[in-house]
Amino acid sequence: MIINRLIHVLNETDVTSPSHAIAKNLLVCIKKEKAFNITKLARMSGTSKAMVSKFSKQLGYEQFKDLKDDCNMYKMKQITAKPVDLFLEDFKLELDTIDFSLLKKIARSIKNAHCVYIYGCGYNYVLAIQLQNLLLDLDLPIVIMDDLLSRQYHIKEQALLLIIDLQKDTDLSWVNKKLDAFSQVIQFNAQNRTNLMGNVYMELLSIIVHNL
Repeated sequence: MIINRLIHVLNETDVTSPSHAIAKNLLVCIKKEKAFNITKLARMSGTSKAMVSKFSKQLGYEQFKDLKDDCNMYKMKQITAKPVDLFLEDFKLELDTIDFSLLKKIARSIKNAHCVYIYGCGYNYVLAIQLQNLLLDLDLPIVIMDDLLSRQYHIKEQALLLIIDLQKDTDLSWVNKKLDAFSQVIQFNAQNRTNLMGNVYMELLSIIVHNL
């Protein structure tokens, strides 16, 4: 699926690379259902049409048009209606447990950072991907770190590490070796009794970030 390949590129390339910028802007176009062509995508990504064509071939497409067609096909298949009724009762039950002060603190830290790295294992990794997608339109590099931190990360100044650990059961021994590289580290955990509430937390955090 095109969306998975783009997310893979986003999280496996350096935040300053042309491939990272192209992948991010393609995801923004898909998310916001924006029309785009090779010229516009190159301009959005601060690169050339030749580089966009090369990127298309690296993803396995013969030409940019094939990549664009795949993106448009993905957009057409999306179901826009959110199943709010499925988790409404859970949301009502857990509303009093949500720490909005923590959400605001995390949101301010995201807005003030020059780069955001998100770490999460298992279900928390799924939430990290969701949050990354919700914040794609920010003028800010956001990278999901791999579970075992086996990749080399070139951490820049004013980098934020956000550890998502809603169930408070993540083994952070791998992370602790990397903490000194970050200007700020925030561990996000909560009294989360259902998986659907994790999605609600990510949606709420995104809303607060976008309204700061």
